[in-house]
Amino acid sequence: YDSYEGIAKAFDLIFPFAHHLQLGILKLLPGTKMRRKASDYGMKYLDTPPYTIIESRDFSFAELRALSSIADTVDDFCDDDAFFGTIEYLVSKFSSPFALFEGLYEYFSCRGQISHREKYAALLDFAKSSVSLVLSKGAFIL
Repeated sequence: YDSYEGIAKAFDLIFPFAHHLQLGILKLLPGTKMRRKASDYGMKYLDTPPYTIIESRDFSFAELRALSSIADTVDDFCDDDAFFGTIEYLVSKFSSPFALFEGLYEYFSCRGQISHREKYAALLDFAKSSVSLVLSKGAFIL
């Protein structure tokens, strides 16, 4: 059993050691023991692929939705070496790695779908609005 806060703490512990990190929400595949026991854990899930859990006794719908979106944000920025230095810098300016990705998720959720190229400028905008940056020559490189 876990909680949103527990996931955040685990993420923060693992993040410094992972070059590529993947988060995911449990899937309840048909025919599995876990799916048969879903009601024991208060799990509600999609009846169609990918059979993702959407609510449980321990996680609200909103928390699982946020965690899923944060997972997508981690994929967008951690699986792309082009953002490595920027993410490393921004992590040092936030209270925790999870807090950074939570902030990125909230910021980008208001922007809709953007291209890979637009992410560079959007990440700079995020950094400027979220962190006090001294933009001297070479201080902030995207």
